[in-house]
Amino acid sequence: MRTRSPARPRVDLDAYLARIGYDGTVDATLDTLSALHLAHIANIPFSTIEALLAPPLPLDLKRIQQKLVHDRQGGYCVEQNLLFATVLEELGFSVTMLAAKVRSGSPDPRPRPVPRPHLLLSVRFGERTWLADVGFGGDGLMLPLPFVVGETTDQFGWKFRLATEEHEYVLQNLRQDEWSDVYSFSLLPQAPTDLVMMHHFCTTHPKSALLNIFWTQRAERGVRWTFWMDWATESGDALLTRQRANAETRQSRVPREEHAAVLAEKLSLHLPAGVMLPTEPRLTRISTA
Repeated sequence: MRTRSPARPRVDLDAYLARIGYDGTVDATLDTLSALHLAHIANIPFSTIEALLAPPLPLDLKRIQQKLVHDRQGGYCVEQNLLFATVLEELGFSVTMLAAKVRSGSPDPRPRPVPRPHLLLSVRFGERTWLADVGFGGDGLMLPLPFVVGETTDQFGWKFRLATEEHEYVLQNLRQDEWSDVYSFSLLPQAPTDLVMMHHFCTTHPKSALLNIFWTQRAERGVRWTFWMDWATESGDALLTRQRANAETRQSRVPREEHAAVLAEKLSLHLPAGVMLPTEPRLTRISTA
């Protein structure tokens, strides 16, 4: 018998599966979880565009479905993983939402008093638990990760493992033969009210990366496509990167007039009609208005 959280409404499952191009089995198995995870990140990109173009909107599943599924746009971690969690629960998986401190890209990844703005998922079925995360972008997971400390998992050439640190777990990836922290998290379940606060921080706080960097990423088998605005110049150009594990990264410039076409073709992100990407961070625009 399928069970689902009474705190989350139903999802338009057929529309979601069509959006990610998935027509396989929907039984609650590891094969299904892995296939859905990969199909999601391959078709619904991570994106900060809404946070840069518009005032913050409520954290509402109906709005998230409209944006990510029907309007074929992207979203950030809370939107992505809330949608994915709801889909998994609809299919009979047991899902717990968790919060993480992002360490990737930090000059000092050691534990420090910072918020937990990232949402990830613990998925349990049978006797095993898996870490799922379709909303990190960057160098995040491509497939679910076994919740086993110290076990290295290869995902299309990218290697991940879980480590422990005091009272937390740490997701790590292998970079140039050294393990690097991605984020740390505890097993404290996150309630809907916790997600509201997380969403508020990510979409309004001056230190939120969503408000200072426009970038979007889509990952597929062995390849990560990343598109971000080059705000160091006034050209309005963007940069498009194609990255493979253990291979040279390719980068090209995208003129402003080609943004929409490249985003649709390479990132599966469709800009609303008439929308132009900002040429400077949102907080810069606010502060100089």
